[in-house]
Amino acid sequence: MAEQRFRKGDEVTWRSHGGTAEGEVVEEITEDTEAGGRTVRASEDHPQYRVRSHKSGRGRSDGCRRANWGLARVLASRNHFDTQDRAYEGSKRWPAFESRSMDTPDETRTPDKTMVSVVHLGQATVARLTVQPGWRWSECIKPVVGTESCQAAHLGYVVSGRIHIASNDGSELDLGPGDAYRLDPGHDAWVLGDEPFVALEFESKTAETYAKG
Repeated sequence: MAEQRFRKGDEVTWRSHGGTAEGEVVEEITEDTEAGGRTVRASEDHPQYRVRSHKSGRGRSDGCRRANWGLARVLASRNHFDTQDRAYEGSKRWPAFESRSMDTPDETRTPDKTMVSVVHLGQATVARLTVQPGWRWSECIKPVVGTESCQAAHLGYVVSGRIHIASNDGSELDLGPGDAYRLDPGHDAWVLGDEPFVALEFESKTAETYAKG
């Protein structure tokens, strides 16, 4: 099913650093695009939009260069709501049902031995984390994010493989297929055995930012 389309100049809102931002559409993207060191997935049925934030300065050329991709997937158009139904002015409206395939994500991140596939569903973001045998957070992700331990909060479900979690407070935990988990910030982790570890991440902020420099 095709998504609502927006035109150049439409006033829109989008996700930005765990919150929302406002601005205008600069360009519609309908094919996979490399931006900011990551692949942004787009197609005719699932377009992405290059947008200019009002905070960047309306009409300034450098605002275009700082435009958001991928995570700046358009959430709502105030113009659309104003012309269709005044009762929704200034609000965000979501479809009653939405489904996305993790095999055609909105964004992928690929640090060493890592693939993070990200999809946006209304106000939520979900990620699929796939890490290979030999993966260790302190060796593969630490160089990307620059913190001494993982500072992301996690809420997820293990699809396959096994992983060991070592918290900064000294506690440790093994996770395997079928396990649901919640992890506080402040930990290292590494894959156990010779099978890739695959998990779904439901904490939206973590899904949006994990393994991103």
